[in-house]
Amino acid sequence: MFQGQPPRELPKLSDVRWACRFYACRNLMDRLPAVLRVLHDIDEEHNGDRCVEARGLHGQIDLNFIGLLATFRKILGDTKLLSDLLQSSSLDLARAVDLIEALQDTLVHYRDESSFGELWTEVLDIAQQCNISTERVSKRQPKTSSALHGSVVTSTIERQQHVEHDISLKVEQPAVVTCRISPL
Repeated sequence: MFQGQPPRELPKLSDVRWACRFYACRNLMDRLPAVLRVLHDIDEEHNGDRCVEARGLHGQIDLNFIGLLATFRKILGDTKLLSDLLQSSSLDLARAVDLIEALQDTLVHYRDESSFGELWTEVLDIAQQCNISTERVSKRQPKTSSALHGSVVTSTIERQQHVEHDISLKVEQPAVVTCRISPL
């Protein structure tokens, strides 16, 4: 499927290194069509437990999943450079402060409409590559309680609204990023 490209593996996740999380998101994003194909092939096997697991995983990979994966890959990729610098044996605090400020500016820029538009275009392209529907699909139909049959319901406790996926991935409140570096 990816001829001429080196194989990629999901790294073992570490509690202290962000790089492995970036590599995991990047590798999964780059090889998502292959992952979906493998899950589909396992689903067609006649091994009950493996089929159920593969079908469950395949069912969870939707437009929202791709949006979150793309977001995490972008943010973790930007923070990886800073993480590597802070773990370096030759740590330069002045350069670290500059990188922290640059990362703050980058994260603020990601909240712009144009930056989100670029990310959303990438998400839609990947969804199209993977044959994943870009339409919002309601998972369950709401049911009216049998105790309310014959009654008129004027309002409900929870109201579900039709929200486009690109809007549901946005956060309306501005993020505040602060970092404090103190000498050892």
